[in-house]
Amino acid sequence: MKSINSTVYFDHNVLDSIIKGRLPFNLIQQLIAPEYGYIPVFSSENLEEIERSKGYEATFLNLLKASNAKYLMPGLTSDYHYTGEASLVDVDPFDQFELQKKHRLDSPEMGYGFNGMLQKFYGGLSDKNFSDIFSSGATEFDHLLDSVLDESNNDEIQGNNEEELRRSLDYGKLILRQLLERLGQNMDEEYGAPNLVRSLEKSLGGGPKILNNICGPRVLEKLWKEVQKCLPNNSLSMEQFFGLEPVPVVTPTNWPLSTVEKVNAIYHTLNFIGYYRDKSMHKPHRFGAHFSDMTHAGLAAFTELFISMDEDLVKKAMAAYEYLSVKTVVVHMQIIPGLEPDLQK
Repeated sequence: MKSINSTVYFDHNVLDSIIKGRLPFNLIQQLIAPEYGYIPVFSSENLEEIERSKGYEATFLNLLKASNAKYLMPGLTSDYHYTGEASLVDVDPFDQFELQKKHRLDSPEMGYGFNGMLQKFYGGLSDKNFSDIFSSGATEFDHLLDSVLDESNNDEIQGNNEEELRRSLDYGKLILRQLLERLGQNMDEEYGAPNLVRSLEKSLGGGPKILNNICGPRVLEKLWKEVQKCLPNNSLSMEQFFGLEPVPVVTPTNWPLSTVEKVNAIYHTLNFIGYYRDKSMHKPHRFGAHFSDMTHAGLAAFTELFISMDEDLVKKAMAAYEYLSVKTVVVHMQIIPGLEPDLQK
C-alpha cells in the first residue's frame, strides 16, 4: 500500500491541544506552507472523536475547515473490507460530520458478546461472568434481527411469507443463543480468572515492565521471542499470533487482509500482551478509546506523516509500521513547558 504523498494525519489529541491553547495553531500553518506543502486530512474516526467532545464540536470542525483539511476516504469492498487504496475528498467538515451522524449505526453495549468478552479479559465488567456477557450479546442480536425485519419493506413481505420469515428468524435466534451460552460456559470454566491480561503478564514474567524496554529495530520479532515462552508447544506461528494469518478452524475465511487491517491486528495484539498498553482498559470509556486509537493508526497508514501526543499509540503504530514496511513517518509530539512545541521522531 502506497501512502498518499504530502498528507499529514493529526491524532485527536493534537487537534485538542491546538484548540485549547496548549499548542499554537501555526503548527498547522507551518506544515501547510509552500516550503513543506502538507495536506491535512481527517477521517471518520476524527469525526467520531469530535462528536464525543461535547461543547467543542463546532470549534474542532472550524479548525479543520480553516486548515483546508481533506476527508480521507478508504476504499471498501462490498463486504466492508479495506481495498488498500484511499482517496482525498474536498468536503466541508460540517457537512461530513452531519452526514456521518445521520448514517451511524450505534454499537450495542456488549458488541454481541465479543466486546464484552474483551473488556472482561482486561479486568472490566467485574460484576458479570462470561455467560452473562454472551447472554446479553444474544439479546442484542435478537434486537438487531427484529429491527431489520421491522424496517424492511412490508410490501415485499406479506402474509405467509412474513410469518415464515419470522419463524426462521426465531429459530436462528434460538440456535445462536444456545451457541453463545455454551461459549460463555466454556470460557467461565477455562478463563475464570478475573483478569486474563494480568494472568498473561505473569506468564510472560513481567508484562509491560519487560516488553516496554524492547527497542528497535525489529520490535515485533523481539516481542515474539518473549511471547513464545508462554505458548504451549509453539502452537501458533508469529503471523498467526499477531492476527496476520488465519488460525485453522478458528479464523473466518475473509482473507487476505489489507495493510490497514494488519495494522489494526498488530496494534490490538500488542496492547493485549502489554506493549505500551493503553491506560485503564477495564474502564468502558478507556476501552472504547483504545479502539479509536487503533483505528487512527490503521487509517494513518494511508498518509505520509502521522502526528500524535500519545506515546502508547506512537510506540504500537511504529512497531506495526516497521514490520509491515509502511512508509508513514510517525512523530511523537511533546509539549515542553516554556519552549516552542518539540517534534521528536
